[in-house]
Amino acid sequence: MAYQAGEGRPVGKNKDFFKPRNNVYLACDEMDFTWGTEDVFQFEEMWKKGEDIHSIAKELKRDPDELAILAIDRARLGRIKRRPGGLLGIVGV
Repeated sequence: MAYQAGEGRPVGKNKDFFKPRNNVYLACDEMDFTWGTEDVFQFEEMWKKGEDIHSIAKELKRDPDELAILAIDRARLGRIKRRPGGLLGIVGV
């Protein structure tokens, strides 16, 4: 997300994201969706090799659900492509 000058708050594609809310539920707040660039690069390489999501999670010492969200993010940005077996990779074929 980008920041508008002087405002200090993220501006995303979903303008409703920042509307005032009285009751807030934060989904998956126990998960960590922040990533170091080296881990993202390693994820992309392992994905391209056909590694399954559980093997990648084990290698990166992360929850497989966190990897699933990273996969969605990287696919939306065009950094990874659909593959046979989807999240299961070549194991799922």
